[in-house]
Amino acid sequence: MRSQLTLAALLAAAPTALAQQSWTPLVESGATGRAVQGSPLQPRLLTVGFPFLGALEATYAGGSFEADPNSPHQDLGYLQAVTYDPQGLRAVAYLGEFTGVLGEAGESSIAVHDGTDWTIVPTPSLSARQIPVFVADPIGGGLVLFGGMFPRFPSGIALGDTWRLVGTTWTQLAPAHSPPARLGSAGAVDPVGGTALIFGGRSQQTGGSY
Repeated sequence: MRSQLTLAALLAAAPTALAQQSWTPLVESGATGRAVQGSPLQPRLLTVGFPFLGALEATYAGGSFEADPNSPHQDLGYLQAVTYDPQGLRAVAYLGEFTGVLGEAGESSIAVHDGTDWTIVPTPSLSARQIPVFVADPIGGGLVLFGGMFPRFPSGIALGDTWRLVGTTWTQLAPAHSPPARLGSAGAVDPVGGTALIFGGRSQQTGGSY
């Protein structure tokens, strides 16, 4: 009976506890970009890259972002996704470069941050794509990339394939179940549950469903 009463009390208190939860801003002045956890105490933030303009970078410490003196990173101009590898203790960015009038050809590479600077490594085994999901693999190790878009004019082709990156080598996976093809999703890892999560995305660049 005591356990039942305790459970009932917890359930009754749950709405009140949830109502008390809130977000607390850490930085008064905004900084935009794609965040990557460079270390537990010093997150890094990269802007979306643009060809010929590079990508801007800032580090967070002491309540504010500070611009990297080496910014902009010209080699990261084709930045599509970025994440942190907790096993390799490194930040990793995925770069997808497209050429041709209709974007009919492309090259993939990764950029690895060694704590001081980025190093570009070509990875031709992975077909080039834009804005995929890129997260750490909580079970098998390495990093996992899902989906994205092949930007063929006018609407682009959403992708639904899954790849694992270990070191500098991509291996295509064959999950028994997989989300529908999509681009521009958000991804994160639940370290307690040992799962990677994907939220949202879009079925096509233009005219598609969210």
